[in-house]
Amino acid sequence: MMKQPAAPAPDTANLKAAAITSVTMLFYASNDMTCKMVMARLPVPETLAFRNGLTVLGTAAIAGPSALREIATLSRRDAKALLARTSCDITLTTCFLISLAELPLANAAAVLQIVPLI
Repeated sequence: MMKQPAAPAPDTANLKAAAITSVTMLFYASNDMTCKMVMARLPVPETLAFRNGLTVLGTAAIAGPSALREIATLSRRDAKALLARTSCDITLTTCFLISLAELPLANAAAVLQIVPLI
């Protein structure tokens, strides 16, 4: 009797990456849904202030002092690039949340999914 070759072991790095991506997408969807529900009761500027305040606190809790050390070591050119990227990120987040207040959640999520492909 011939033995059949064993099935190859699954690539654990790919499985881990897929799991992390799935959890991240769950957080994005939950964040958008929560913002949509809050914006039904509060104006967009208040929602932005609350959401961004929580984001800053969460990022500070995760990154802590190491992020401040990294920022302090940036060259002038890199600091300008970081400032420009951060400004663009703030502007795009504000525009997205304003549109989220007006659009159905599914349409806003579809726009976010297609933008990287354009």
